Amino acid sequence: MAKQSQYLQHTTLLIVGAVLVAAITATTIHAQQPPPWPQEFYGTVEVYGQPAAVGAQIEARGAGVTIPAPNNPLTVTVAGRYGGPTFGDPKLAVQGLIEAGTSIEFYVDGVKAECAQPGGTWRSSYPFTSGDITELNLRVRRWLFLPLVLR
Repeated sequence: MAKQSQYLQHTTLLIVGAVLVAAITATTIHAQQPPPWPQEFYGTVEVYGQPAAVGAQIEARGAGVTIPAPNNPLTVTVAGRYGGPTFGDPKLAVQGLIEAGTSIEFYVDGVKAECAQPGGTWRSSYPFTSGDITELNLRVRRWLFLPLVLR
């Protein structure tokens, strides 16, 4: 009878242990979300009213964006354009642990650029949308600052 009781206790402990391990494993697997798909960009790019030169670096920055990463930054290979619309064309890839809607800012050779979809309004950033391929034009404008005269 004592051996049977001891056997029952060991069996119960093994079952409880297995249930706990399964519960912890399921919780851990559920908590690990896969990273979002990159959002890719291509379009025109101008600097001070002129097409960006071949060799210019286009970079996307924002909360959670991985830099450097494959295709971020992206080098201009055709004056005035970065990336391309067809399959196989390189595109500026924004990737990392980024929440949907996070503001992405764009830089041309380290200078902050404005962005707009074709025919759209120019803005300072663009919201991240996982998995999208977006045509987005970029421009760096010359800002004129007038000196402040103090009297």
